[in-house]
Amino acid sequence: MSMIRKHPQSADEDSHHPPQADRVVSRSPTFVSLYTNDVQVMTSPWDLRMILGELGDPVFPTSVQVLQLGEIRMSPQIAKKLTMILIDQLRKYEQFYGVIPSPDEDAGAHMRKTLAHSASATPPEQP
Repeated sequence: MSMIRKHPQSADEDSHHPPQADRVVSRSPTFVSLYTNDVQVMTSPWDLRMILGELGDPVFPTSVQVLQLGEIRMSPQIAKKLTMILIDQLRKYEQFYGVIPSPDEDAGAHMRKTLAHSASATPPEQP
């Protein structure tokens, strides 16, 4: 299945930049959807690599089992664009659901804050 996504052009768009091309999207037969709660990031002069994993049960009091699920490699340019998109999406998420806790923040205290905030929030804009 293919999907064409049009990029709207604004009237005040900078004339120095050519119009954005339409994207024709199709899924590879090997397309996968993964859940991850662990990531390792490695960089080189040519690319950025993220190894996605899922945390398992603690093995010892000081260690945890990590099941590596896959690796994503991308150019520094795409990594920077992805970072910009993620920052924007996280801002919208936090505006609607409340502040995302740091990994070391008490989860119970965060849940109480989130529930209180979502009761008074308005839905985020759709991209």
